[in-house]
Amino acid sequence: MKKVFTLVMMMLVAGTTCVFADVDETFQFMDKDGNVLADGAEWVATEVENDGWDDMVVSGLYVKNNSTVSNPIAKLVCTIEEMPEGSTLQCCFPGNCMLWSEVGEHANGPAQYGSSNMQTEWIPVSGEPGECKATFQLFYCKKKTFGDGYNETAGPTIHVTFRYGMGDDPSGINLSTRQLDNSSAIYDLQGRKLQSVPQHGIYIQNGKKYVK
Repeated sequence: MKKVFTLVMMMLVAGTTCVFADVDETFQFMDKDGNVLADGAEWVATEVENDGWDDMVVSGLYVKNNSTVSNPIAKLVCTIEEMPEGSTLQCCFPGNCMLWSEVGEHANGPAQYGSSNMQTEWIPVSGEPGECKATFQLFYCKKKTFGDGYNETAGPTIHVTFRYGMGDDPSGINLSTRQLDNSSAIYDLQGRKLQSVPQHGIYIQNGKKYVK
């Protein structure tokens, strides 16, 4: 009986090892400094940029290419779990920019790997604090030998929470896209100059975000 139990345990361990081995690492998620993020990692994005029209919470994520193949083909699958109505998630990796406004599974690609920047941002409802939760998974794709389409090998995943206006670190606001003409001037989150500090809400002064 003991031998049977030992054999069963060895088979379970071997099966578990195979599950982990199935995660392809041709592409991996990494931060801006090139640090690779573990499969299944949790990531919180609070950095805000403004493109002249909207505030966007940028993911801050990049994709590392470990392939020795010239021009490898990648695919990114995004499963949006929570997102306020009226907001949008934009993803420009690895192909054209896609805009998703509904909870559920979405995909970008297969397409040729180009820039390592994942170029993914959540565009919240203007001025409304909130968060968006999504899981991203990378796939390494090879064209089928016969017929159309690709064979896809599943890569790592990452769970991302985008947060906007929820009392996060004021340094998360990135004003590089706005030319501030006076360091003591006061602005709202859309970059509009205010005459005085608002009685309620969020404002920016001296490059920092404040909440009243």
